[in-house]
Amino acid sequence: AIKSNNPNNQFAYVTISDAGTYWGWEYANVYVGANAKLSITNSTISNSDNVGLFVEDNATLSSFANNTFSNSTTGLNITVKHIGQIDGGSNYNLTNTNDYIFVRTGTLTTDATWPKTTTPILLNATTIESGLTITAGSNIIVESSGFIDVKSTGYISSIGTASAPITIKGRYASAGYWEGIVIRSNNPNNTFVYTTVSDGGAYWGWEYSNIYITGGRLNLDNSTVSNANSYGVYVKNTSSIYTSGVAQTTATGVEANNTITGNGTGANANCTNGCTVFFQ
Repeated sequence: AIKSNNPNNQFAYVTISDAGTYWGWEYANVYVGANAKLSITNSTISNSDNVGLFVEDNATLSSFANNTFSNSTTGLNITVKHIGQIDGGSNYNLTNTNDYIFVRTGTLTTDATWPKTTTPILLNATTIESGLTITAGSNIIVESSGFIDVKSTGYISSIGTASAPITIKGRYASAGYWEGIVIRSNNPNNTFVYTTVSDGGAYWGWEYSNIYITGGRLNLDNSTVSNANSYGVYVKNTSSIYTSGVAQTTATGVEANNTITGNGTGANANCTNGCTVFFQ
């Protein structure tokens, strides 16, 4: 258990294993406490009874690279703040039970870039109050109670490529499995390119839609929106959606450069006309 913020707290080329005992520090091999600081590089965290590395909300991973997490229930248990502090080169699942990085409910308050990781990132309820950039090729899954809520002070930039698309979907592929993405900011950086958003629109979510724009704007290009409970995209009045740099006012205009399909199949669907894009 690391409980100090001394910058000398460091693991480099270290193997830590066989811990995570019952009632131990969150059942983890390595526990980083509130306001503590740890650098961990080129190290192996293995054979925990539960979690390889558990990081408390206000802790800091001052350096993190080329680590391996193996033979535990879950390799990492972190917060939204820490996603931008981990790297894309670590092996987060070498024979772990759960093939994901577990991210607890939380709020992103400083600009961050999320790396493309070797294991999916599992989000819960996630609030974005600053700038979020998602790296091409990222695979994000969302738990049933989860959502991504982009507040008026924040933005989400999810720019994939044809060869490295970004995926944001439910942990399980069921219509309305999670609540979806709501965009409340007018920031022009709100962009989805070569991004797939699916399985959203849970009951009492934002009009049962995958993407709900309210008082905000979104650039949507070469993306797929599918398997929503109801509408794929719901655009509230005073909101705007752009495709190919042009503001759109019809579903046809949005669909000209995107694939919006297979929506409206959920138990609470309130549409029957293809359920692609709705302009209020």
